[in-house]
Amino acid sequence: MKLGKWAICAALMLGGLPVYAGEFCQTLSACQRQASSGSAVAQAELGLRYQQGEGVVQDVKKAFYWFKKAAEQGNPIGLEEVGTAYYRGDGVAHDNQKAIYWWKQAAEKDKSSAMWWLGYIYSRENDHVTMDKKQACEWFKRAAELGGDQWTDGGNPAYYELANCYERGDGLAKDNAKAIYWFEKAREHEQEDVDEIDERLARLRQAHGNE
Repeated sequence: MKLGKWAICAALMLGGLPVYAGEFCQTLSACQRQASSGSAVAQAELGLRYQQGEGVVQDVKKAFYWFKKAAEQGNPIGLEEVGTAYYRGDGVAHDNQKAIYWWKQAAEKDKSSAMWWLGYIYSRENDHVTMDKKQACEWFKRAAELGGDQWTDGGNPAYYELANCYERGDGLAKDNAKAIYWFEKAREHEQEDVDEIDERLARLRQAHGNE
C-alpha cells in the first residue's frame, strides 16, 4: 500500500515533529534538497517515500539510508524505522539486537509504536532474543498509557496487548478490572475481533463481579 502526500505528513507529525502540510511534502525535489541539506524531517520523509514507493521507485535500501540519516539526528520516525528495517531485514541484514537498540532510542523519544514493537519482540521467541513476558508487558503498558494520539485512527494496539497481560497474569499481576478497562479501550477503536473481545469482556465482568 502506498502512502499519499497527506499520509506521509501525518506519519511525520506522529513523530512529535512540527510538520505542516506542504512544508516538506509539497514536492519530491524540495524534499530531496532539504534532506541533502541535513533536515532530519525531510530525511525521514524521503525514507517513507522510498519505503512506500510514493513518487519514486520503491527501494528499501534507499529508505534505510535516509531513515538512518534521520535517526542519527535523533528523529523519532527515523529511529523507529531503522529498528523495524533491522527486524524485517528491509534494506539491511536482519538483526534483532540492533532492532531492539534502535527501538529503545525511539522509545526514549516517547514513540508509542516503538514501545509496541519492543513489547511484541519480547512477547515471543525470536532469534537471539529471549522471550520475556514481564518486559513485554511493561513496554505494552508504557505504549498504552501514551494513548492514541500517535495513531492515525486514535486507537493503539497496545491496549489489546496490555489487556491480555492483565487478564492472564502473564508478565503483570492478574487484574480483572484493569483487563476490562483496556479491552474496552481496544473495543472502542474496533481493534482485533470485536466479537472475541466482547466474549472475553463478558467472562471478565462475571469473574470481577464475583471477586
